[in-house]
Amino acid sequence: MMVALVGAALLANRQLAGILEYALYWVLTFPILVYTVRYGMRNALIVSFCMLAISFMLSLPTTIFYLAESLIVGIAYGEGVRKKWPNARLLWITGVITLFSYIITTIVFAQLFGYDPMEDVKLLTDMLNAFHIGGVAIGELVMAISVLSAVLLSVLQTICIHMIAHVLMKRLHISMFPLKSAYDIKAPKCIGYICIVIWLLFFISNMVKLNESIQTWIIVIWLIMMMVSIAYGAMTMMTMFALQGKKNRIFLVAVLVFVPFINIGISFLGIFDICCAFRQKLKRGVANGTIRKL
Repeated sequence: MMVALVGAALLANRQLAGILEYALYWVLTFPILVYTVRYGMRNALIVSFCMLAISFMLSLPTTIFYLAESLIVGIAYGEGVRKKWPNARLLWITGVITLFSYIITTIVFAQLFGYDPMEDVKLLTDMLNAFHIGGVAIGELVMAISVLSAVLLSVLQTICIHMIAHVLMKRLHISMFPLKSAYDIKAPKCIGYICIVIWLLFFISNMVKLNESIQTWIIVIWLIMMMVSIAYGAMTMMTMFALQGKKNRIFLVAVLVFVPFINIGISFLGIFDICCAFRQKLKRGVANGTIRKL
């Protein structure tokens, strides 16, 4: 049945001109993941071979590679569930394999299919140069943003696989370590203080003339800090809406994080949350009836 599901997905992908391959290829992880949890890695390897065999009949070489990466993730995750690995280990393994696949995809596709990522980098560099942006090394900035994009996509894909896997395991009555709620996810306070220092460096770099390479890497570090702080700020806003019983506004947060200037406010809220454990205080305040004292 699992082989048939993958075969149907591959056939649909071919009929839809590869939409599944480019947007949601990671959904092919779940059939082999469920099978591995049920019957173990040894049996799953046989089923994986059958899935790859059918992909040679229905798919292009790029799709075969994506399927192989999904099978590796599914087998590793499923075996981890069988062995009762904690969620952190499952996330790390899935994330590393996913990021490695992005790197291999770029290298392999560049060699086998004539895809040259440096041409894309050059095109984006020329576009930015057309705006006459000064004070930064455009080439270094574009390369750094490309790497950050791959890492961010890997993280998002890992989170999607992890959360959907938990839903599937719950439906199949297979025990796993429970997911942490939005109230309990927290970072060390030192991360918040580092974010404050990075903000100060970013403001100073805009007022003082620095070397182009130094200015570029300050911007790159600032972008990384923004992604982290916005994520915690978004969780804080969602927590506040949930505690107020306004759950219909939670989806609004996903839009606000992309709105200029508003996302900066969300970033400051995230830094405040990291430094002061604001969400945990909100949770305790609601539980003890002392929310107004905050």
